[in-house]
Amino acid sequence: MKLILITLVAVVVGMMVGCSSEPAATPTPSYPQISENEAIAMVKQHLQLIPVGKTHCLAFMQSDQYLTGLEFTGKPERDGVWIVKNVPLGNRQWFYTWKVYPTTGTVELIERISSSQSNMCP
Repeated sequence: MKLILITLVAVVVGMMVGCSSEPAATPTPSYPQISENEAIAMVKQHLQLIPVGKTHCLAFMQSDQYLTGLEFTGKPERDGVWIVKNVPLGNRQWFYTWKVYPTTGTVELIERISSSQSNMCP
């Protein structure tokens, strides 16, 4: 009789533990996770390092000569890597795509589509 009671208590306790309302812990990724705003900020910082005349590429993109505006959009690709694009606006259709690697802190230009012959930026 005691064996049945002990078994019944063990089953009830096991059910309580197995059916707890706490979600299972999600594993922590092995790569750094950054937000879209952080990925865009890394691209802008990268553009500030590219000289254009007496200024830098980001300032040139913000000037009236560039005519595209400065809208950027980003989306996660995989393993923390982001794809960031310059959204074309205005008369000249400039379009850039960068890969942002948060693990190494690097930005890589992977696509350039332009209706202008200027290769000053980026």
